[in-house]
Amino acid sequence: MKQMTKEESWNAVGDAVRYLKEHESPKGFISGTLDLIPTVKTPARTLEPDCMTHLEASFSSAALEEFYKAHASQSPVGKGNETMTDLEVRKSREVPGDQAMVGSLAGNWTRVIEERICRKVEEEMSPGTRVQADFYKLLVYGEGDFFKDHKDTQRSDDQFASLLVFLPTKYTGGDFLLHEVDDFDGEAFNKETQEALGRKQCRWIAFYSDAVHSVEPILSGYRLVLAYNLRRQGAGGRFKRDAPLARPLQRLVDGMREHFGSPQGDEPWVFQLQHKYTLSSMTPEHLKGIDSTVYQLLSQHFDCDIRLLSAYESEGGNPSFSVIDKTALEDLKKIASFCDGSEYDEYEELLGNLTYIDSGEFEPEEMFSFLTTPHENDDEHTRRFLNYVHRELREPASTRIYQLGPGCQESILGIEEARGYNAILRDPGNEGWVGNEGVSWRFQYISAALRVSARKGKE
Repeated sequence: MKQMTKEESWNAVGDAVRYLKEHESPKGFISGTLDLIPTVKTPARTLEPDCMTHLEASFSSAALEEFYKAHASQSPVGKGNETMTDLEVRKSREVPGDQAMVGSLAGNWTRVIEERICRKVEEEMSPGTRVQADFYKLLVYGEGDFFKDHKDTQRSDDQFASLLVFLPTKYTGGDFLLHEVDDFDGEAFNKETQEALGRKQCRWIAFYSDAVHSVEPILSGYRLVLAYNLRRQGAGGRFKRDAPLARPLQRLVDGMREHFGSPQGDEPWVFQLQHKYTLSSMTPEHLKGIDSTVYQLLSQHFDCDIRLLSAYESEGGNPSFSVIDKTALEDLKKIASFCDGSEYDEYEELLGNLTYIDSGEFEPEEMFSFLTTPHENDDEHTRRFLNYVHRELREPASTRIYQLGPGCQESILGIEEARGYNAILRDPGNEGWVGNEGVSWRFQYISAALRVSARKGKE
């Protein structure tokens, strides 16, 4: 077979990704309804549904207003590793999960969540795994409340998705929106939500935690939501090594084999992953959606590593993209652990455990900040560190880099924002806002890539 040209390679990737998204890839979100309506107990107040009422909602507006004003606190928001109150970004009230109990005399609420929702998430969003839901917070939105574009905070290594359960209350406005998620129709989802709440049903939606989402301002009434973190164990497999592949997938695998057998075969193929990950979740079992499916396909035939993605632009040039060296990545994880206070009591102990990075005159917090946040080359200190990254931490720039994001676009997300920078790419779309709280270094979202190279030895 003749080696693919760059254009033919791009077309092969696009055809394969489209096929995988249509036929093999787990869904980016799922939703449904529940007939069981729970009671929520807090130390100061119990919110109990009246399922026999002739009103349009099971929870009275008067009870919700009293609860909102007297028994719930202003919701914070996270940015980087800081937790703050910013009413320009988020306005709502909440009760932490450890101060609220959710149950029902009419049925086992926990079992309903497990059997009606978690099992469906396993089937459609995370095949081959076991999913568990942890109650996180009770959220109450009143008139004028909203939440601008943000991602949910990742709080553990095995957290991968979020679950929201909307309880039947009467409100207008307050549309929930997922942004840049395949097949999500905001108008249809919110119309169906209002119809379900009007029938005195609960409405729920599960989605990957790194998906950007928002809540539009409430125009009237109160919106009552149970928020859960979804965790999983295990890893599924969709492709057998010797099983026949669909034509678009076989074409991609054959083209990559031809490349790796050519004089240019030392150059890896790099796939910018669609989802965002953290230093603690850059492993195959933590991959989500199309990222997981592509990994499962290609790892049957090639060596695959999950790496940090880096962008660099020399003066007057175009940005080039490559991945951070694997050993340097392990050092970055050690630096993150030191910055979070979870490992290495002394700076000298950290330095003694670094095998690749030479800290020189840079403090650990400074090093990690430089490596995870784009910095303009506006001072000598910054330029010197960024040049060190370019020289020492990055593998040679790859010319075969592809994006698994919406539409499988040829351009790389963040390329315009990356001009003049040399850093691991961060998603600039939501200004770094995350969920309810700031997070440690190892749980901050970063851009990752799948580095694919020839398998060592014969297949």
